[in-house]
Amino acid sequence: MTAAAAREIELKLLAADADLERLARWAAARWRLLAPIEAARVVTDYYDAPDLALAAAGVAVRLRQDGERRLLTIKAQGAAPGDGGGPAATRREWEAPVGEGPLHPADIDRAGAGEFVPPALRAHLRLCFQTAVTRTRLLLAPYDGAVVEMALDRGRVRAGDVTAPISEIELELRQGPLRALFDVALDLLDRAALRVGAVSKAELGLLLLTGRKPQAAAAPPLGLSRLLTGEEALRHRARAAVRHLTANLPAAELADSAALARMREALARLRPAFDPLGKAPANNPAIEKLLADRRWLAERLAPCPAWDALALRLTQGGAEEVLRRAAADMRADAATATLRTLRSPRLTGFILTAARNAEERLAADPALASLLDGSAATLAAAELDRLAAGAAKRLRRFADGDPGTAASLGKRLRRLRREKEACRGLFATAAADAWAADLAELTAALGRRAAAARARRLLRIIARENREAHAAASTWARFMAAEERQALAEAQDCARSLPWPSPFWRDGAASLTAATR
Repeated sequence: MTAAAAREIELKLLAADADLERLARWAAARWRLLAPIEAARVVTDYYDAPDLALAAAGVAVRLRQDGERRLLTIKAQGAAPGDGGGPAATRREWEAPVGEGPLHPADIDRAGAGEFVPPALRAHLRLCFQTAVTRTRLLLAPYDGAVVEMALDRGRVRAGDVTAPISEIELELRQGPLRALFDVALDLLDRAALRVGAVSKAELGLLLLTGRKPQAAAAPPLGLSRLLTGEEALRHRARAAVRHLTANLPAAELADSAALARMREALARLRPAFDPLGKAPANNPAIEKLLADRRWLAERLAPCPAWDALALRLTQGGAEEVLRRAAADMRADAATATLRTLRSPRLTGFILTAARNAEERLAADPALASLLDGSAATLAAAELDRLAAGAAKRLRRFADGDPGTAASLGKRLRRLRREKEACRGLFATAAADAWAADLAELTAALGRRAAAARARRLLRIIARENREAHAAASTWARFMAAEERQALAEAQDCARSLPWPSPFWRDGAASLTAATR
């Protein structure tokens, strides 16, 4: 039997060990304390089956000694659609006091989460890893109606003989609006260099236990509903994009190109949430800075994936060793610069600001405001109309022989494709997929042209900066230029014969409007 779960909404911030005590003192002076500050030694044992079946199902079972209290807690990942906010993790939680000693199977039912731990597994649960921290706990009222618990943890996680340090701040929303978490976090960021933590203690222990590295995370389906208003859809999209961006941070810090590419995808999907119809709120410095930081971050995450794509091409093409070594050196330099970006306060501030702004109504002119109050499908159709009009204009110029529009046409088609994917659930899927298929050949040719142009630019950098590899890089740059010209010609042939596909979103928007009157 499963009892009703409590819902935990928590934001994790990574901090230097030396900053924790100072931040605790500052927070106690900055905000109203609702209870005395508590300090305790907290030791937590995490249990799972030998095959880690619970972790695979997104379930964590732990026994915690928190001062004089001993608690069994069962946590399950996930929440209702639309719950949570970007980097803040939302989990279901069941908790019960237990006696001394190891975990007993009967304790599972006592906690009220029996269905999440199948009876067949309970007798096989074993201690997998342990965390031991010194925790300072503050219960804060940042403003009327909001209560945030701030826990500062210093200690280690141990899995067998492998250990890792813990130095972090957990902010848990106890009462009030979700933006209270981000307001508190941004104030703390003004006092210390903090990073958003995307790996829970349970996940960190599993990484140590298995020896695995963090992996790139794909974006889950957005799941927009026809019942949403335009404003609700934008909020849902902003939350999902920030969540996806944050989920890829651990792998990106290892210079994983797949994770960096996923972060850039998330940034691209974030733009329409704060710049609908290309009408970012005028005279709003916060949104203007957010969009500027989005562009800055996208630019700085691009080099590693680009160098990796070039390295693969050189290897497949049998390039000279001196050129492949030069490309590897450039990639290593790019990885160093990328790590500085990922650990910068500017990135932390961007994530927290985007998450906070997602919880607020977007200021807009009257025309846009009416779309925000209307259906999500109507707003999406207006955005698709705008993007399609821009793409069609560039397509005509490109087909008429203007090669200078190739890059902007390719960008518009990519934005259209992303918008089409974001709108699944608002329009007929078969019609949307057929529309995308009509543009697939042109999109692919423009993608090949862009990839060749990018490789050519990187090779010219090598030729300019590496004397030993100059000749080989110059030769390969000419190869790439020829490939770029060929792909450009193929794209133009495709554009000249392509009838612009009928917009799938107009009938869908009209029928939805009629159905909801």
